[in-house]
Amino acid sequence: MATPAPVDWFILAPKGSPDKYVTTKSMRFVWWNPPQWAWDMAKEQAQDSDGMIRRCDIAPRRCIEVLIRAGYFFSVSVAPDFAAAMNGACPHDWIFEAVAKLAIVWGVPMASVLHFGNRFFLAQLTASKFYLKYTYYYGVEIFGYAYNRIGAACRKSDVPYVVKACR
Repeated sequence: MATPAPVDWFILAPKGSPDKYVTTKSMRFVWWNPPQWAWDMAKEQAQDSDGMIRRCDIAPRRCIEVLIRAGYFFSVSVAPDFAAAMNGACPHDWIFEAVAKLAIVWGVPMASVLHFGNRFFLAQLTASKFYLKYTYYYGVEIFGYAYNRIGAACRKSDVPYVVKACR
C-alpha cells in the first residue's frame, strides 16, 4: 500500500473539535528506505489509542510505517493548508503527540524523536511530490523549535529540542 492520495481520507472537523481536521478512515503512511539512524531508532513497535509506528522489511526494501486510526484529529498549524501537505501533517502531529512515549519505548531523548518526526514529515512531503516541501520542512524545524522552547519555559520538565535540520 502506498502513501495515501491527498484529500480522500480526511475532512474538516466539526466546530468545537480539538483540531482542524479529522481522519475518516484508518491510514498507513510509509517512509521507504529510511536512513540507518531512523531505522535503528524505531527498533521497537510503539502505539497508543490514536496510532502505531513500526518497522517493516518488504524485500528488497525496508520501511517505517505510521498507522493512524479513523477519527484522529490533526492540523497544519500556522502553514497554509495545501492538500499535498496533509500526508505529512497527520503522521507528524501523531509523532509529536506521542513523543514522550516513543522516547521511552525507543530509549532515546525526546529531541531525537522530534527530529525523527520532522524527517518523517519531509519523507511524506517528498512522496506526495509537494513542491514546497523544503519550505514546509524547514518551517517545521524552525517554528517547531521555537514552539518547543516556549513550552519548555512553561513546563520545566520538558527536554530541550535541538534543531538537527542539517543531519
